[in-house]
Amino acid sequence: MRTLTGLIAFALLALLLTGCPPAQQTETTETESAAPEEEATETTRTTPADYFGAMGQARRSAEATAQTTTLNQAIRTYEAVEGSHPTSLQELVSEGYLPAIPDAPRGFRWAYDPATGQVSLEETR
Repeated sequence: MRTLTGLIAFALLALLLTGCPPAQQTETTETESAAPEEEATETTRTTPADYFGAMGQARRSAEATAQTTTLNQAIRTYEAVEGSHPTSLQELVSEGYLPAIPDAPRGFRWAYDPATGQVSLEETR
């Protein structure tokens, strides 16, 4: 679990350090209208919000991937020891393979198929 947390932290740090590419600057002439400058100003105003929104989405996606991986690892360990798929995700907790079922991301719920041993996220409505 410690390695997984370190991997997620490294991925998020890499995303933060990558940043946005510098904006391209072009020479303007006297014949150009003021409208492109206004558009550039508007784009400049929304860029930080877009960047931070994308960073938040990336963080939520990384957390969902980490939680899904944790559940899948517990399922595979259960299968190796017990010789069958768990009948439910709660069985992983009751048998000691997980301390608790991780919370699904907001707007989603865990879906588990005991016949195949596959876990996934489903959108709630």
